[in-house]
Amino acid sequence: MPMEEIFAESSTGHPLESSYMKLPSPPFRRDDGQLDAIKIMMPIYDKLMLPLKVSAAPVQKQKASSAPSGGGGGLFSSFFGGSKPKPQAVVKPKEVKPHLPVEARGLYIYGTPGTGKTVMLDLFYRSLPTDYPARRLHWHEFIGQGMRQLGSFKKESASDDLYEKLAESLVPRCRLLLLDELLITHISEAMFVKQLFRALWARGTVVITTSNYLPDELYAGGFNRSEFEPFIPNLKEMCPLLDLDSPFDYRTLGVEPAGRFLTPITEATSAMFDAQFENLVPEPVQAEILVEGRPIQIPASGACEHGHVARFHFNDLCGKPRGRAEFAALATKYDTIFIDEVPRLNADLGAEFARLVSLIDVLYDKKCLLHCTSELPMCEIWDMPENTNNMDEMWAWRRTKNKLAEMASTKYAKVAGIMRGHLVQARATEL
Repeated sequence: MPMEEIFAESSTGHPLESSYMKLPSPPFRRDDGQLDAIKIMMPIYDKLMLPLKVSAAPVQKQKASSAPSGGGGGLFSSFFGGSKPKPQAVVKPKEVKPHLPVEARGLYIYGTPGTGKTVMLDLFYRSLPTDYPARRLHWHEFIGQGMRQLGSFKKESASDDLYEKLAESLVPRCRLLLLDELLITHISEAMFVKQLFRALWARGTVVITTSNYLPDELYAGGFNRSEFEPFIPNLKEMCPLLDLDSPFDYRTLGVEPAGRFLTPITEATSAMFDAQFENLVPEPVQAEILVEGRPIQIPASGACEHGHVARFHFNDLCGKPRGRAEFAALATKYDTIFIDEVPRLNADLGAEFARLVSLIDVLYDKKCLLHCTSELPMCEIWDMPENTNNMDEMWAWRRTKNKLAEMASTKYAKVAGIMRGHLVQARATEL
């Protein structure tokens, strides 16, 4: 169907419709699920364009507590055989019901990898006015920066809530939080999301997030998950589910190899790799960037007509204790990254695998071009243990494998050319 007929019933020329119609196909592929998603997102968008009004929180009624019983003995009970006071049971304080104003209701976009969730999130982001107070972040950026900012606040009294302080500081620049690939793997992350989301919602901030997990599956089987479970109904209420699941994985459709991933590692492939790099950067230089005060050495770098380029050995990036902040800084600074000699990864190299997953997540999110040489084809680089019960690890590899399939293609280069400019703005790199 021609694009002008898709939204024939609408006479408003809505920004989301206009942005969707401008997406070139190929490389983007359209389907009915995406059209339904746009119709669901339009009222949220329209609400965000209105002045912020947040309904007041209802007054919490507190029951008057009766004085604890002394167990039947008075001042002289011990002299006359009165019973000793019974120890009082420790009662866990009841959690105060959070304020969840309807004005802050957003969306939870769920689906398996490659169904178009991030495309919908970025469509919303690109449709906003350029000065709109919004933040569009990948999970790795959000959780890393958020926890660091939380740690910068200090309690001035016992009743101080640091999450309230953090939310108060974020709201002026974050009336809308667009969060890609919500994934919780640790109790500290679970509590951070629980407390900060509630504080943001109470102030009218709208959250639209994507995830490979249903809300009830988040942090499943995690340590002390019972502390997180009361938040799940809040998440369902404030971010109603949009199921964008599809039998198609669009990342793996219509992909033609671009020759950026070379395997196996031989003299011939290494020479080809050198030639690719030197074609972009004839006279590379060493460089250094600072991330939170820590220096990262860039073994070889330079600039070309397509932007900034950097080259690393696999061990420089994934063989050292690097984190999300360093990967995000590199992906923002460099438009193209070369990685030499990615080895076959197995259970003995679990830490390296975890870093590679984070690195690919960030590079893909920023639409950074990737060149690499590897021992095996990149989509086979992880030798996942048989009969693994680690659901997070299985999802991580499936997600990474699909991203690598697209990143190796000519299609990905076209998508990067369209999207990267928006994804390296301050609104998409800083919380």
